[in-house]
Amino acid sequence: LWFSQRAELAVTRVRIVGPAGEVPVGPLQRQSGAQGRAARDADQTVVAPVRGAMGPGAYTVEWRTMAADGHPVSGRTGFRVGAPAR
Repeated sequence: LWFSQRAELAVTRVRIVGPAGEVPVGPLQRQSGAQGRAARDADQTVVAPVRGAMGPGAYTVEWRTMAADGHPVSGRTGFRVGAPAR
């Protein structure tokens, strides 16, 4: 997830829900290894490593974090996983 400001990992939560229920995610982390403008973007990027299987179907990513002014911010977005090519 990319945020317009640095998201504090300590208060950021990410949840992925799909056809079979919640998909486990590992500890949140920042994108690493970037330099220059990419480093700024990496600082504003939160990665939630998927730890479970994701079969075909519709998924929703729900997130929440805290803005720099202390207000909670949340949202959701969806995506689909297609069937494997044969």
